Amino acid sequence: MKRPAHGGLKAELNVTPLVDVVLVLLIIFMVVTPFLQKGRAVDLPRARASEVNKSHSHAIFLTLTAEKKLLLDRTEVAQAELVNVLTPILAQDPNVEVLIKGDRSLRYGDVRALMKACHQAGARRVGLATRDPGKEG
Repeated sequence: MKRPAHGGLKAELNVTPLVDVVLVLLIIFMVVTPFLQKGRAVDLPRARASEVNKSHSHAIFLTLTAEKKLLLDRTEVAQAELVNVLTPILAQDPNVEVLIKGDRSLRYGDVRALMKACHQAGARRVGLATRDPGKEG
């Protein structure tokens, strides 16, 4: 607090430290946000969903890229070994959802083979990730 020349106290709010903290938090969130996505980014097909489930925090993400690389979360897996890899995971928690993220340039049979392998491994809930047709990007 400063004591002005006329003798009274003058209260001033210094916002510079507040602005500094907010900018640092903004930068941290901008850097961390891309790492929060599970699986690998692929160009998803557009579709309208009858039931939108936004809580995929306890889901297994299978990603099939345009080059037909298969990733379990972020780990590359051979398609022939998918049933052997998924079976022990699904044995621990049979109610976990398996969410397939397939690039839209893939053929239907490629994604259908993944769904079949998931069911052979014991998955009870298998879903397909799509992009809302109203959203661009």
